[in-house]
Amino acid sequence: MVRPRYRLEIQRTPSGKFKYYLAKDVRVGRRKGKVKKYLGMKKPSNQVLGAARLEYAYDLETRAIAKKADLSINDYRPRHLDREQLRELEEMRFTEETLLKYMTKEEKRLFRINLEAHYIHGSLSIDGIEADLGEVERLLRYNERGGMPYNVATIINNLRRMDDFRRKERGVFSVENVRRIHSLLFRGAGMESPGKFRRTDSEMIVGKEYRVSSYRDIESDLQKAIDGYYSGLKEEWHPFELACLFHHSFLRIAPFTDGNGLVAREIMQQMCIAERFPRSVINADQRTDYTNALRKADRGDMSGFMEGMKDIAVQARLEEMKKSLAELLSKGGNEPQRSLEDFS
Repeated sequence: MVRPRYRLEIQRTPSGKFKYYLAKDVRVGRRKGKVKKYLGMKKPSNQVLGAARLEYAYDLETRAIAKKADLSINDYRPRHLDREQLRELEEMRFTEETLLKYMTKEEKRLFRINLEAHYIHGSLSIDGIEADLGEVERLLRYNERGGMPYNVATIINNLRRMDDFRRKERGVFSVENVRRIHSLLFRGAGMESPGKFRRTDSEMIVGKEYRVSSYRDIESDLQKAIDGYYSGLKEEWHPFELACLFHHSFLRIAPFTDGNGLVAREIMQQMCIAERFPRSVINADQRTDYTNALRKADRGDMSGFMEGMKDIAVQARLEEMKKSLAELLSKGGNEPQRSLEDFS
């Protein structure tokens, strides 16, 4: 675990006296800033300074995260996000970055397993696939299926293996990769022709007021959505915004006979990861919020859609990460090894 680094800053007053601060320098690209905590007008001893570093660590780190978020929002030209929404997303980015920096290797491993379990459990639940969160965690951690149906366990294992695909492709998105993702997710799970685009036109989706793309237009519509994603990156839109917009476009296209939702959420994950943004985890209890956000996009309310997706992403993870960061910093790096459940 890396220990927080702070420096002692001294300021001279007009009367010739000195003020002492505990300071942390902040940098995002070429932009610089700092945060500091006032210690008094008496030079602190090494013992006092050490105690102050521990006592004020969480305050300084959270303020440094907020400062980084304020600096970084100038790097983007979002289309549907306002500055406050953008700042919240960047705060989540730098909170995760800071949290991981102060974790041990084992803690990072457990953190990622827990995150994967919540992502898989939530994504399956949205599609009506029942799987207990604890059973998902055990399967990921110990490869124990327990009483889980074979086809569900197969999909979960396929989702786990997607991590290799993510690392290999490094954010390369193409029509062919969309096919491959579907094939990898549903291989061996009892689905007919995984990785094959549908060859008939679908009826209107229940609860929706539109028809999905004609099977003849699937490849061209997908390519248009992918081109829009890369154009957005060049125009410096925020990566979360681009991932969400592609997600909605993909669902409107519905290129496969079945499994479109799972594929769409996996691609959204990969788009976030490729741009070093925290994964967008949708918990099982956020299903209604998620579908409501998508309905807003269906009606053309893209700002409302983006706000809904932002709220889901931030509510699901930010407070839990802050809580974990506070626990780490309060122990000063000497905390006992924690269990997977501590990151729930």
